[in-house]
Amino acid sequence: DLIGEAASYLDSWSYFSMAQSSRHIYLSCNKPNHLQRLSPSLLIMNTLNRYKSITHLSLPLDSVHTLCKLQTLTNLTSIHIQCDGRLSNELNRRGLECVCDQINTKNIHHLYVSNWAGSQSFDWERDLLSKFESIKYLSLRDCFMRADNISDCSIKLSNLEGLEFIFCGIQYQKMLHSVGNQLKYLKIDDEFEEEYIKDVDFKKLQQLIFFINHPRDPQLLAQIIKSCVTLQKIKIGTTQEC
Repeated sequence: DLIGEAASYLDSWSYFSMAQSSRHIYLSCNKPNHLQRLSPSLLIMNTLNRYKSITHLSLPLDSVHTLCKLQTLTNLTSIHIQCDGRLSNELNRRGLECVCDQINTKNIHHLYVSNWAGSQSFDWERDLLSKFESIKYLSLRDCFMRADNISDCSIKLSNLEGLEFIFCGIQYQKMLHSVGNQLKYLKIDDEFEEEYIKDVDFKKLQQLIFFINHPRDPQLLAQIIKSCVTLQKIKIGTTQEC
């Protein structure tokens, strides 16, 4: 048990390499399997029932047709859903809905969505996020909306403490109006519009990561810091440093 517990902190490839060291170590690692994070390159849906200790899963939606085993991951608390740019927006949408149907969304504390092309309105995204009522951290990367005019991008996630915007469309930035005052962690690596943060009170913010992408960004950074009263850590960089 001690060997399996120690191995559970390894990445997927190191875990499997260690398990092959000897018969004793193999049994310690696989009866039961203690792996907590499974690499997408090792994702084989018909063997997911072996990995009941998984807490984090990176899931490409091109594997959506084999999602029949996701419900076996009862310890899952973090998921990265990778939409596929080769698929139509409708297929990605169906894939997201399928994932939500297969997992216990109430147990998810960190939701990470990347490469989402968006829908014609924010209503569908709002309904999707509402299923993850317990999430504390929401990460969005390369997510965009196809609609030009979206007046209401409000969300209600009472447990949300952390939010990341990485190369997302400006429509998603409007979400800060509804959750900015409850955030303890904020990461912005995006071109930002001042109008989306000028009325937001960041009084609970403790950690801020801000990447300079535009000449006006220092002014936006100052706007955020102005309302911070509990800020403990700040990192400022440029996108080129990533």
